[in-house]
Amino acid sequence: MFQPFWDHLNGQLSEVEWREAFRLSRAAAKRALGKMDTARLLAVIFERLYVLRNQLLHGGATWNSAVNRGQIAQGATIMGLIVPTVIHLMMENPNQLWGDPCYPVVE
Repeated sequence: MFQPFWDHLNGQLSEVEWREAFRLSRAAAKRALGKMDTARLLAVIFERLYVLRNQLLHGGATWNSAVNRGQIAQGATIMGLIVPTVIHLMMENPNQLWGDPCYPVVE
């Protein structure tokens, strides 16, 4: 669940480049965890989840296959923990500006 890996497979990065990007990303996540930098750690997690989402929606996994099932289960577990927390924070802070909706209701 790391985009530079897929970029390498698609000929956009060398193996050395994607491995170095992965090393740096892991180090950044560890630093963020050590510094309790929640925003940075969540950014790394959401980047990985976005790659998983792309794999699912753009054909990287198929119905009933064994491909990516471990990653899908882990992603679902993470989202199951994060989404209720985000909703709780938003409900407890109704006056906070959360930004404009990307997909507002259209009548």
